[in-house]
Amino acid sequence: MTQADRKDDVMKGAEFLLVGELGETDGSIAISARLIDAGTGSVIATAQTSAPLDASLTMAGGETTTAPGWVNVNAAYGAARYLRLGAGISNMRWNEFVREDVPASGNNFKHYRNYNLSGIGPRLFTDFLLPVHPRLNLGLRGDVIFMPGMKLEQDVAEIRAWELNPANGQTPYEISQRVLVTATGKGMTIFKPAFIAEFLISSRVSFSASVGYMLSTVFRPQVFEANGERHWTDDGDFNGTFAKYQNYNFARRANGKLVEFEMGFVFVDIGVSLHF
Repeated sequence: MTQADRKDDVMKGAEFLLVGELGETDGSIAISARLIDAGTGSVIATAQTSAPLDASLTMAGGETTTAPGWVNVNAAYGAARYLRLGAGISNMRWNEFVREDVPASGNNFKHYRNYNLSGIGPRLFTDFLLPVHPRLNLGLRGDVIFMPGMKLEQDVAEIRAWELNPANGQTPYEISQRVLVTATGKGMTIFKPAFIAEFLISSRVSFSASVGYMLSTVFRPQVFEANGERHWTDDGDFNGTFAKYQNYNFARRANGKLVEFEMGFVFVDIGVSLHF
């Protein structure tokens, strides 16, 4: 509609018209479309597609995760011909996005919760390397990282909160808010056994790559804080429940399980080293 008054339902200036139909067959939605020349009425192009009904009309509940990102600064010492001992500092960040259906007040609300987990701690590692070529070393690495204290931020959209009506200062009314909750815990210990390859670019510089399996102890937040209200008891349900945000527990996921994190997946590390 290219005119201000929409009451006469006349299209002006359109060169093409896109029309289509939706239909449901055997649990799938079928979509067909036609592109029509508005001047001549001729069909320029057609297209058809289909998709599972629940996948096309709703965002599937559950979790999508990204692997943690690491920045490591280390120093190592060649203790023997094939043995190298090292230590350093590791900084980790991990993000997870979750879409949840949370029943409240007889309705099913959709919450979008973004977890941001971060921590910093010391790292110890041991390399056993064999020189298979004047410029190439291959071997094994044993790596352990200690994260004594970790921070978890929960960025939650579409939270139903109760506030006093600003008009009369008394009658509560329900609003939708975005809430940021921070939490801390005892941290975790991370193990990273790996195969390592080290290529000597020069006598002073090398490039390394390692691949292995990362696993860890469980991190479970214990202290929760939001808008100046802080809970630090041993009761996880109390920790994650705030009076302002009724029917929502930041210490638990929508399936009732406690919010906690542990690692168990294949990883790849790359790095550059200076030799003295």
